[in-house]
Amino acid sequence: MKKWFGCLSVVLFVVLVVGSGFVMADFPEDNVTVIIPWGAGGRTDIAARVWAPFLEQELGQTVIVSNLPGAGGVTGSNALIRETPDGYTFGVLSISLNLAQWTKIPPFEMHRLEPVCMIFASPMSLTVHVDSPWQTLQDYVDYVQANPGTVLHSASGSGTSQHVISAAFHNQADLDVIFVPYDGDGPAALALANQEVRAAGSPMIALGPYMEAEEVRVLGLSSRERSPLFPDIPTFREQGIDFALESFDGIYVPEGTPLEVIQVLEEAFGRMAENPEFIEAMHQIYYEVSFMPRAEFIEFLDETNALLEDVVDELGLKL
Repeated sequence: MKKWFGCLSVVLFVVLVVGSGFVMADFPEDNVTVIIPWGAGGRTDIAARVWAPFLEQELGQTVIVSNLPGAGGVTGSNALIRETPDGYTFGVLSISLNLAQWTKIPPFEMHRLEPVCMIFASPMSLTVHVDSPWQTLQDYVDYVQANPGTVLHSASGSGTSQHVISAAFHNQADLDVIFVPYDGDGPAALALANQEVRAAGSPMIALGPYMEAEEVRVLGLSSRERSPLFPDIPTFREQGIDFALESFDGIYVPEGTPLEVIQVLEEAFGRMAENPEFIEAMHQIYYEVSFMPRAEFIEFLDETNALLEDVVDELGLKL
């Protein structure tokens, strides 16, 4: 009798484990929702509506794009934290949410989200008007060092990712400029095109129209290597300033989401990132695909968060 009950226990255990595996393997069995914590028409929203159909091909389910704007991305990201941790709702968070850990009151609780992968990276540019006398980064550096505190430099708001990255670059290069905040990347780039300021630190997606119209000149990028989208633009490091820090978009799920589900999402994004049609579609909107799997992304976040906290502290933005 004991032997019979022992066999029954083993059978039940196998059924439960295998059955659980089948449940995980079937994920997703219904539509999934991606939270964009910014308004419709923004660069993250535009990008999501381009890549969502490609992710649908990988998951075999409809991907619903849901905009939940407010508080610089914190409102939608907090909504993601409160979602059921089953993988059916995930979000796209940018570097600005990393910064919100120290620049918002109350601080954003990023530790309550699980990283899935990185999907995009976007370098900060140092850009001047086409009529500017500065033809190279060294021209700009020489002038600013000789005339500290005189150059107006547009930024997408105080404490935003582009502001922090631009300020960190100028600190690294020992350059003193006056940062002028604007309400977003687009207005900051437009201010340069209208010559309200003499320089701008903007993502390339915001500069696209002005580059095509030959109204601005990009002197350098904050990427580690040259961008495949802009192979003729040198990095800061190539030009003698040891600085590399990019804005980035990552995929996150609520804490407690099963690792098996996270892996399904991670692998789906990984396959999508290798699709030539997807890569070309993103290039059309000036987005550089930069997939980083979960383990590597977690290590990257640990290093980047430590750097960002130091920069925020140095700039006096830590609350």
